[in-house]
Formats: sequence, C-alpha cells, structure tokens
Amino acid sequence: MGPILALTILFAALSDAAYVGVTGCLVAIRWLADTFPGTNPVRPPSIVRLYRASLAALILCHIVRPWLAAASMSGSSGFTSNLALIPTILSSTHVGRVWYVNSFAVAALLVATLLRMRAGRRVADWPFVLALILMALAKAASGHPAAAGDFSLPEISMLLHYLSIAVWSGVIIVSGLLILPYLAEFSDPNTVWRYGRILSRTITWILPVILLSGVFISYRELNGKLNGLWLSGWGKILIAKLILVTLALTLGALTRFRCVQCPPTNRRAALMVRLVRAEAAVMIVILCVSGLLANTAPAVDLASGRAGDSNKAIRSSETANVSGDQARVRSSSTWPLGSLK
Repeated sequence: MGPILALTILFAALSDAAYVGVTGCLVAIRWLADTFPGTNPVRPPSIVRLYRASLAALILCHIVRPWLAAASMSGSSGFTSNLALIPTILSSTHVGRVWYVNSFAVAALLVATLLRMRAGRRVADWPFVLALILMALAKAASGHPAAAGDFSLPEISMLLHYLSIAVWSGVIIVSGLLILPYLAEFSDPNTVWRYGRILSRTITWILPVILLSGVFISYRELNGKLNGLWLSGWGKILIAKLILVTLALTLGALTRFRCVQCPPTNRRAALMVRLVRAEAAVMIVILCVSGLLANTAPAVDLASGRAGDSNKAIRSSETANVSGDQARVRSSSTWPLGSLK
C-alpha cells in the first residue's frame, strides 16, 4: 500500500465519521425536541461539541480532496506538483464537478449552522436536510458506481444507501454514547422509552432501504459472481462487514424486544443503554471497514476464478490522463468522500 492510498483511506474514514457524526447529531437533536414537546429539550452539551467537531472535519476533508485527486491521477506524492494540477482538475474533470456540488452542500450546512447558533435565531430543518442529501449525492458520484454514469441506477442506489446508512449509524453512535446515558441519568425511564421508541421505529423503516440497496450494490460489485466473496480481497472485506452488520442487527433486535416493547423500568433503561452503547461500538468498527472496502478494487474480473491484486486493480480502474494543462478522469475507486458502503 503506497502513501497516497494510505492517506486516501485515512481521509475516507475521517470523512465518513464526520458525515455520520453530523447526520447523527442533527437527527438526535430533532428527536429530543419530539421527546420533550412544548418544553426546552434536555440534551447533553457534548452533542453540540461533537457536531462542531464533525462539521470541522467535513470541511477539512473537502479542502484536502482536490490534492488527493491530483496525487491519485499523477501517481506522484509531491505536494507542489499536485497542487499545480488542482485548477485543471476542478475545471475540466468529473471529480471537479462533484467537488463543486459538495462545496455548495458544505457551505449551505455551515451557513445554516452559524445562523442557528445565533441567539434567538430559528432556522428550518430543510437547509440541513438539503445539504446532507447533496453530500450523499457527491459521495455516490465519487465511488465505484460513478463508472455507470450520472444518475444511473447504481449511483441512485448508492445515494439511498449512503443516506440510510448515515442515519442508522449516526443515530446509534450518538444515542448510544451520548443521548441515552444522559437521559438515563437525569430523566425518568418514561423519557428514555419515548426516545427509544422513536429510535427503534425509525431504524425499522430504514432497514429495508439499507438491505435492498446493499444487496444490489454488492451483487454488482461482485460482477454477479458469488465466488468473488471468497476469491477477492474486496469480497473478504465484505464478508467481515456483513458479520459486523449481523451483530449490530442482533443488538438492535435485543433492544427492541427486551426493552422498548416492555414496560419502562430503571433496570430495563440501564439494559437499553448498554445494548445501544455496544451497538454504537460495532457501528464504529463498521465505518472503519467500510472505508477500507470502498478503497479496495471490486471483484469485477473473476472469469478465470482468480482475483487480481487490489492495489494494481485500483490503479488500473482510475482512467487518468494528466498531460500539461489537461486532466481527465472518471474514478471508480478512491476518493475521501465516497466510502460509506
């Protein structure tokens, strides 16, 4: 693994964590308002700090992305030489067009956040929702499905997958590590149960979207050949992720049937906190595995029953032609904003 690929995977993981953090915080804050109707919602101060840190990380990844694109296209790790390629990449490549879309989304999210932070200023939810959707669209247009063309079925499936995964993992991580422990300590069990029911109901609705889009994307990435699961590096990573997802679903089912659907008690509230916290830990590992999965070449060439070397496949899957003032690429693998698979 070269330094550019390692750096790309690092920023992919950071970008995913930041996007999930922003999404989870925004959804959880909205749920807290529904949990405490007609009053000032109780929320831990740490959720505001997590949101700000996640937003700062999103901005950082967005700024770094063009340089990583230049490094991937040129194959060079020179800072100055790659910096000189950025204007051409932003003006004449698919990566540049996607970067501008993501720029608008990041700017909209930042402005909406700053307006909401002002004392007494009320901001509707739709600017935040629009920004998150545009970011997911940029992610979908930067990953493997982008090779099928703009707004193709694979790209739309990836968009739905990104959004549903971000909500699922985001609310589980934020709820398990911040919200539920805080509510269990400072509120009565009924409050914990109201929040828990909203959490359980929402995840129940988005799970079919996650599973259907995930099956379609995985089948396509395996080129319709299931033996790619055990013959390719991409498939083996996918198996590891599926095991972790199964564990997360099991913990979620235990939370639903042993806590949420039973009468609220302090003992069950403590059990709910432990279960969701454990699920949050599993989600964090899933995000790390997802970053590695998105930056590994998919198993698309298994006609001979053998999977090629991942790093070599990644390099060959990036159609790049950098010469003088012209650069042209349609990346199907590695960008810092396209790894929530």
